[in-house]
Amino acid sequence: MTSKTAEFRKVMSLRKRGNSYTQIHKFTNVPKSTLSDWLSDEEWSIKVKRKLIKNNKLNLIRAAEVLTRIRKARHEIFLKEAKIAYDKFKNDLLFTFGLGIYWGEGDKKSGNIVVVTNTDPNMLRVAALFYRRYLNLDESKLRISLFIYKDINIDFAMNFWSRFLKVPRSQFIKVKILKSRSRLTKTKSKYGICSLYRTR
Repeated sequence: MTSKTAEFRKVMSLRKRGNSYTQIHKFTNVPKSTLSDWLSDEEWSIKVKRKLIKNNKLNLIRAAEVLTRIRKARHEIFLKEAKIAYDKFKNDLLFTFGLGIYWGEGDKKSGNIVVVTNTDPNMLRVAALFYRRYLNLDESKLRISLFIYKDINIDFAMNFWSRFLKVPRSQFIKVKILKSRSRLTKTKSKYGICSLYRTR
């Protein structure tokens, strides 16, 4: 490419200053395909590309380190708050039951939500009471998802869990139909499998 138009010269100048194709396109509106035609075979432009890739990797590493520090600091705050709450409520039966249910049936991998999954309505009712009493719960943050078998009526199951746990159907986020089940689960899972979420 030998054209010395103002556009071409501007592209060359921007690239030599270390700009990526995306940045140059934003400044000049020259298509990336054209930028590639003009720049991809230039040795000095290839060096710019390598430097950009290296810088991007370093930026990703730095961002990951910052996120790790933020998560660690947040975890320490939560741990401190949890110790205070435990000392305050450790003699409260509902508190200890709720902790036991979460320990046994809760999802410990999700960092931003609290989830308990079970087929037992009474266990989930205790979990709901625990959420409401000890987690400074905003009712709008409660969510339910259901896994039900094809022989269970969807409206029947949703209405049951909604009434029993006092969560409106508008806060149900998912209902998945499972194809088959054993005779044992047919006896034990009359209303399906319910996950009760407390979102942030």
